[in-house]
Amino acid sequence: MESLRQSILADSTRPSPFRPPRDVIEGRLDLHHAQIGHIDFRHVVFRSFADFRHTHFCGLAWFDGAVFEAGADFSHAQFDRDARFDRARLAGETVFADSEFRGVADFDGAQFGALCNFDRAVFCANLSLGHAVFGDKVTFRGAQLHGGLWCRNAQFKALDAINIEISGRLFLDGSTARAINDPAQFFSGLKIIDPGAASLHSD
Repeated sequence: MESLRQSILADSTRPSPFRPPRDVIEGRLDLHHAQIGHIDFRHVVFRSFADFRHTHFCGLAWFDGAVFEAGADFSHAQFDRDARFDRARLAGETVFADSEFRGVADFDGAQFGALCNFDRAVFCANLSLGHAVFGDKVTFRGAQLHGGLWCRNAQFKALDAINIEISGRLFLDGSTARAINDPAQFFSGLKIIDPGAASLHSD
């Protein structure tokens, strides 16, 4: 999707968000190492893999209600302002490893169908996972959450949070997980609905 990449880069300095001409992106979107301004991908369907590795989001990043059918990689991405993924559906593997969120990271109501990797991600403001559903493993190994964590009524299938650092307020009301790696140290109070399957040891 080279033409779409060029359009986004050409629009990066405009004050209004870039909106793709169609709500369905069929081919692979490659924005790795791009520096872009405000973008509006609300309710856009990504049929193929979306590559946002090392992407610098200088403006607002709106992905609320977006559908990623074939995975997305946001590793080493930098979000200077709010990143909205609320109610997004991410069917394939999703990677935010080593990414940096300087504004609010909103994943409220998002649905993850495969592995989600937040390892070593840095959240300078609030991370919100309210009512999010993780159908596969989610990992926060070495992540830094400096603005607190809201995950009321979130559903985790398997949560790995070894060496996570959380500052600020922590809301876990109604959250559930079937298997947790080292929950006692960082997520005390999280309800384990299948204690026999839980892994409580640290590597």
